Amino acid sequence: LDVPRLHLLSDQGVLLAAARYSTADSLLDGRLEVRDFDLNLLDPFLREDFRPGGLATATVEVGGRPAAPEVSAEGELVGARFEVADIDSLRLRAGFADGVVHIDTLGLQTDYGDVLVRGDIVHDGAPLAGFWPGAALDLPRRRVHPPRASGGDDRRRPLASRQPQRAPRHGR
Repeated sequence: LDVPRLHLLSDQGVLLAAARYSTADSLLDGRLEVRDFDLNLLDPFLREDFRPGGLATATVEVGGRPAAPEVSAEGELVGARFEVADIDSLRLRAGFADGVVHIDTLGLQTDYGDVLVRGDIVHDGAPLAGFWPGAALDLPRRRVHPPRASGGDDRRRPLASRQPQRAPRHGR
């Protein structure tokens, strides 16, 4: 497989991709990048009740061997709408190698509050495809911040005392 360069450009975003797999030495080398990519473009491929929209900017790189891939991802999603919450932003910087998912940053800002996660998910020696069953979660404890009120910063208010800005949405 050799795709030296794929470049799609439109008013709804940019998609760049390159991939190479060498059977001679069994090595993977690939990169996918999207910039200001309008996720509404995926609507024809998604269920009608799962079309979150939003804009994505991300880079995913894959290397190594098929039996032991190395993956890194960095990206941001803004303005997505799901049944359980509206996502103001989701930021991710993470990687996978040698049976470990390392999360450098997973930051989520929704209409219900903010969450920041850092840490490792470990399943020594597991391939990417069979990683999740039996994996151990090792995340440092983090504080979850409620949404900011328009009258000031209420980040220090305990979660138990906060009121959601609107009622949760339920399935259709």
